[in-house]
Parts: sequence; C-alpha cells; structure tokens
Amino acid sequence: SDGQRRYLYRGEGHGSYEQEEAFELVGDGQGAYDRIEVVTSYGSKLKPAAFLALGLALALGTVVLVVNVASRFSQTTTSTLVAQPPLDFDCGGDPESWHPNHRTWCCENHHMGCPKTLPVFAPGAAAPGS
Repeated sequence: SDGQRRYLYRGEGHGSYEQEEAFELVGDGQGAYDRIEVVTSYGSKLKPAAFLALGLALALGTVVLVVNVASRFSQTTTSTLVAQPPLDFDCGGDPESWHPNHRTWCCENHHMGCPKTLPVFAPGAAAPGS
C-alpha cells in the first residue's frame, strides 16, 4: 500500500463517510500536527517566466541566424577602378592623334611623341640668331 486511504463506492444505502477537518489526538504524548498544503501540478511544470525566457532566446537566435544568412547574400565589394595604361602602346602613327596617356607612355618608353620643348634662355642672354 502507498499509505493513502482509498474509498470505494458500494452503492446506495451501503454505508457512508464524513470528512473530518480536525484531528483528534489520543494516547500519551499526543504530539503536535501542522496543517500543510499539498500542491499537485498538472501539465507543464515550467513557470511563465521560464516560457518567456525560452521564447526570447529562440527569437534572438532566429534574428541572429537571419542576419547572418542575409549578410552572406548581400555582401558587396566596393572597388575603385584606376585606369592603368596597357603594358604596350603602339607608338607608330601620328602622335597628335594619341591620347595623352598614350603619348606619355611612348615618350617615356620609346622617346617617341614627346612634347617639343622650346629652348630656355637665361635672363639677359641674347637669343641665337639675333
């Protein structure tokens, strides 16, 4: 037996019982008894605060996951394009029709298409042929 009393219904007129709210102490020492409340919970034993904490943790985890996945798809790289001259220009033809970068490269690498420089005279000096 598990220490609990069990009452079985035997039908009409076959006895009855009444529930006593007080103890009647008998015998030597009679002892002392305190009334306690026994709580029996049915269903989940988690309290509402635990459900709230669990819900917040799941929501935060979902947000972190969505942001992580979204950032992988939306990563963009910004690059600045710098015009680099080709490794080799064709330095044949008329230098006057060349782009300035073309002309500079041909001048620096093949001494072709260089700007014509005028002679520099020292101040007070006479120009040749005068």
